[in-house]
Amino acid sequence: KYDGRIPTLIPSSFTPDPEWGVPNITSYMDGTLVLGTKLNSISPVTDIRLVAALDLEVASRYDVLPRSIFLAQLTILDSLAVKSEREDATKQWIDEKIQEANKLNDPGLISSLTNLKQGSHGAAVRALVSRAVRAIGGDPTEQSAKSKLAGQLYNVRSALSHAGSGPTLNVRGARELVSIVLKASILDIDVLDPIAFAAKQCDGNKP
Repeated sequence: KYDGRIPTLIPSSFTPDPEWGVPNITSYMDGTLVLGTKLNSISPVTDIRLVAALDLEVASRYDVLPRSIFLAQLTILDSLAVKSEREDATKQWIDEKIQEANKLNDPGLISSLTNLKQGSHGAAVRALVSRAVRAIGGDPTEQSAKSKLAGQLYNVRSALSHAGSGPTLNVRGARELVSIVLKASILDIDVLDPIAFAAKQCDGNKP
């Protein structure tokens, strides 16, 4: 016997005999009861990036595999994170290397060099989480802690994606970061735009 709710490989010489535990699970949640009057003060979500992220977050609630849930949460963060541009001097150096790579006629190398003009996905995810924490009133200490957690989780996600295995999955931590980012983005869509968010913070700090 095995847990039928979790995909399991069964030798062909055996007849599958799953145990399903609780056969039927139902739940009901009314948005008005959960959010109350907050619904009246929040603008409709129209940004397609945020709509897609919310759809994936809702879909992940129906998953039972920790690995799938974890990867879904990190996919949400990754999809909403905007990579920053590197310094002009760095991009100029990369352009020179691209010109050299053109002579080798290696599309893969050229593509990799072109991608280097922007910062890494991991750095973008850390920055997104930091902005989100700040947007909802978190102090610098909390920003640093959540940003560090985001980096750790992203490294685990990379290990799962490329090597197929990694350290213990911190599903709760991943869900927490996604909740922070989605909440902050719903209240202020500029959280998803590093330049717009920075400009807004500068304006807010002016006397």
